[in-house]
Amino acid sequence: MIIHFLSSRQLKLSILVFLVTVLNNVAGASSQSLNSHKDALQCEYLAKEAEKKYGLPENILLSISRVESGYRKIDGIKRAWPWALNAGGDSAYFETKNKALNSLKARVKRGVTNIDVGCMQLNYRWHNKFFNNLSEMMSPDKNVDYGARFLKKLYDRHGSWEKAVKYYHSSKSKFNVRYYKKVKAVWQKENAQNSLQPVLIASL
Repeated sequence: MIIHFLSSRQLKLSILVFLVTVLNNVAGASSQSLNSHKDALQCEYLAKEAEKKYGLPENILLSISRVESGYRKIDGIKRAWPWALNAGGDSAYFETKNKALNSLKARVKRGVTNIDVGCMQLNYRWHNKFFNNLSEMMSPDKNVDYGARFLKKLYDRHGSWEKAVKYYHSSKSKFNVRYYKKVKAVWQKENAQNSLQPVLIASL
């Protein structure tokens, strides 16, 4: 029987090849997980684009969207959901835009105006006049883009991103202080680890 011994260099090379293969498999699995939920993640992808478009701090709008409309967990993280409504604290999540839109129309027809809509939970009472119709207000791209512009406007008015986030939610400290803490927690976590990117093993 012949036994072949690997040299130190050959052994290191074999280990390196093995590690690269493992890392590629992990990255591929994570990418597939995110890609399979691309539609469900549209609020967050749009938020990232809007941050760059309007010069917002990285992950600030994404963090707000998660706090505002977070619903379904993907890779263990509760993600922003486009077909979400909240009427005075009564939250409702729908599988499709049509179902959410029908519910929104029915509520408005009944005279309800305190309704938060879509990815960024824009309040119908205060913001509907900036949209052509309810369908546009519900559309993720229009909803997120407006949310980004509104946040930037608040920053320009108040001079700090903390105040901008607070006033995005409410002008009353009894509501906005706690809200900011929630957004800040998500924001810090996302800045530490981008959850929209494949997660690699740092060391083995």
